[in-house]
Amino acid sequence: PEEPSFKEDSLVSKIKTKYELVESDSKLTPSARRVYRIRALVPIPGTVVKPGDLGGFVYHKSNLEDSLTSGAWVYDDAVVDGSARVEGNATVREKAYINYRAVIKDNAVISGSVNVGGNACFSDGATALGDAVIGGDARVRGCSSIRDRAHIDGGAVIGLAGSADRTIIQHNALINEYARVFGSVVIEGDVQISGWAYVYATNQIFFCKYSSQITVTPTLEETKTGIQVTIAEENSYVPEALLALLTNHTSIPRHQMKALLTVAQEYIDASRNERNEDIARDESYWV
Repeated sequence: PEEPSFKEDSLVSKIKTKYELVESDSKLTPSARRVYRIRALVPIPGTVVKPGDLGGFVYHKSNLEDSLTSGAWVYDDAVVDGSARVEGNATVREKAYINYRAVIKDNAVISGSVNVGGNACFSDGATALGDAVIGGDARVRGCSSIRDRAHIDGGAVIGLAGSADRTIIQHNALINEYARVFGSVVIEGDVQISGWAYVYATNQIFFCKYSSQITVTPTLEETKTGIQVTIAEENSYVPEALLALLTNHTSIPRHQMKALLTVAQEYIDASRNERNEDIARDESYWV
């Protein structure tokens, strides 16, 4: 028998689910679970997906928000496995693999061959592409972007919720344990940031505070937007080290640099308070 036409408004209005599983199109995932391709039953809000279009693969209908008002969708040969969930207006594309209890929500976009697992969460407008791996309890927020072969793990937090700053982690960078990276920062190369490291960028200054392990070296370079400073001394208390590094650079007055450092210190103090609140909240949750 011919498949029903999904162009009839009367039929669409009776549909209570936005997609179905195509039982004849399935495959086994690396976790040995069988996933099924999805097919749209209604137009997906905010996308070009129309009724009858095929999408990627899911393990269970709980993997993809089924609300008729949700723009969440799995495209191409992407897979959402285990108890992972895609919701809001988030999308998963190409050959991305989402597994375990990972959550992709809001307007986040995962593409390429990215692997997201554990309890990791992408929110706001965060993106991931390339061969990046994100796991553990990592949180990627704001307009952050994880690229190339970057690895985010542990309790790392990338970006600030609701922020328009472009926090970019790329190449072979590794961010793990309880490290936090905020602001308009580009972390690249064979960099490892871990422990309780805090990396910020404010007013063209890029530096780190409270680091237990950072393997980049101090650099100073002129950019189109101003001076960019990278401080990467283990356990370095940055203001003194940064001022010393800038002593021979005359384009920014010393008093102005001190003012910028004061602003940066306020960011650090605010984030430290946020960290302590997060810890207290986590401890109270498990009581």
